[in-house]
Amino acid sequence: MPNLSLSFDPLDRLREILHEGVRNELVTVIQAKSLWIELGKHASAINAQNYGGMFGRIQDFSVLAITLALTKLFDKDRKTRSLYEVVRLLRAHARHLEFRDRAYVIAILQKKYGEEVSKDTSKEDLLLKVATVIEEQIQSAIETVEKLKYRRDKIFAHSEVAIRLEDLGSVTWSDIEELLDVGIRVLELLGYPLFGLMEVTSDGTFLVGRDALMVGAATKRLMKQARINQNPSSS
Repeated sequence: MPNLSLSFDPLDRLREILHEGVRNELVTVIQAKSLWIELGKHASAINAQNYGGMFGRIQDFSVLAITLALTKLFDKDRKTRSLYEVVRLLRAHARHLEFRDRAYVIAILQKKYGEEVSKDTSKEDLLLKVATVIEEQIQSAIETVEKLKYRRDKIFAHSEVAIRLEDLGSVTWSDIEELLDVGIRVLELLGYPLFGLMEVTSDGTFLVGRDALMVGAATKRLMKQARINQNPSSS
């Protein structure tokens, strides 16, 4: 009896989620954060030269971009390119998937997560172990995720009359970094071992993220060329 081929390719779906979803959302967050911070460094000069209204709105848009990108990453809807969907696919199709570089992912599991994994672990068990580790990373950040989702729903999605911003609690850059780190860890566990694409270096550097920081560098050059970073009274 001939073997039936899968009409649905879980590897292609995972690649789509990781590259068009997770990676793109992480880049958006890094770009928006870099822009927000660089504008903040020039806040005094910007306000002094009466550009506060315009650049303040750009900072607002940056916060919106960060909020939406990160909450999409942690969306439980199966139709989305989210981390939850990554875990679901790994569990559902562990028999049909296989790491190209088992030694690489085993080393990460052992060194960074303290997991006891041997070279004799079956391909299915190894994939399930990675799915568990990713799920644990998601769960460790769930409180921060819920805080961010709550602000998204109450401010950006609905703007409820009865809600005061001061009652929503703050979301810090540390919170943003925590969620970014989860996404980067997922790319590290799956990007190279599963697809042969080096997304994250051995020291945890998100390679595309370095390019994303150029938005902040470009903003700094713009401020300099426009003389916004200088004290108007001294120019």
